[in-house]
Amino acid sequence: MATYHVTVGRREYRVEIQPGQYTVNDRPLNMQLQRLNEYGLYLAKGDKHRLEMLLKPGKAGQVSVVVNQRHLMVRVEKNPSKLRNSEVSHHQNQITAPMPGVVVRLLAASGQHVKVGDLILIIESMKMQMEIRSPLEGKVEKLNKQAGEKVDKGEVLAIIHPSDRKGS
Repeated sequence: MATYHVTVGRREYRVEIQPGQYTVNDRPLNMQLQRLNEYGLYLAKGDKHRLEMLLKPGKAGQVSVVVNQRHLMVRVEKNPSKLRNSEVSHHQNQITAPMPGVVVRLLAASGQHVKVGDLILIIESMKMQMEIRSPLEGKVEKLNKQAGEKVDKGEVLAIIHPSDRKGS
């Protein structure tokens, strides 16, 4: 059995994987995960649901996840003792492009307060628009692109300064 700690924004999950069996926070997950291609496209199949997702590993345990046109930056750690509910690391507050494309629209501005899941910008790649959302609550420190500008895969699109617990 492999155990991982997965962090999405400020939410943390304990994921255990055994052959054919997944558990999230000690709750069994009835699903199968099938790799569809060598570019990171996967299909998660449950009893009644099917979900395609694009997974791209990054640096320092970061994984870019695109699902239902939403982009999430996820941190995956193998060592359970590393799990902590504290401040976000300097890499987690960077929103990066999951693939090359063009910025279609900015929906946030520098200095704006955002919550987890708030829409920051929309990029388009191969005629598919992708919503890029904030992985954490905080203030938009910097937007690195304007509408109409091209972006490369992995390029930092925005930086979010995390809020303290009282709200900054």
